[in-house]
Amino acid sequence: MTNQHAQPITINSADSNGDLAGAKAYYEQALAILEEGLGLEHPYSKIVRNNLRGLDEAAA
Repeated sequence: MTNQHAQPITINSADSNGDLAGAKAYYEQALAILEEGLGLEHPYSKIVRNNLRGLDEAAA
């Protein structure tokens, strides 16, 4: 992924509809793509990783 102007990924529809399992799958896919293209320490990767933690906390 070479686009330095990519926007952070949010999964509003699945997350806001209470489909935590569906939202988690989207976040995991997004995280894999971001980490591969932008790296582990890129701010967008960190945002999605943080959102995944929030989903795990909400599901607990």
